[in-house]
Amino acid sequence: MTVWKEKLLLKLIRSGIRSNLLHWLESFISHRAYKVRYGEHYSKYHILQIGLPQGAVTSCTLFNLYINDLIGELNSIPDIKCLLHADDLVF
Repeated sequence: MTVWKEKLLLKLIRSGIRSNLLHWLESFISHRAYKVRYGEHYSKYHILQIGLPQGAVTSCTLFNLYINDLIGELNSIPDIKCLLHADDLVF
């Protein structure tokens, strides 16, 4: 699942996160650059357009906040039962 950054920011605002923390989180998920290494060769830098920075502890928490309301929506569908634990979803 890929995180849509604008939707994540809306969910953070709705959960009560404001001011400096919201600005820090917005900065954390925006304007991120990456490059790829293959053997001794490196690609050019690219801007991370979607998703969260891989390997950051904060990314795990943000991902869980992003999918937290998914269970309620899925369980409202008749004959569907599901469980969510960390980033694992079972139907």
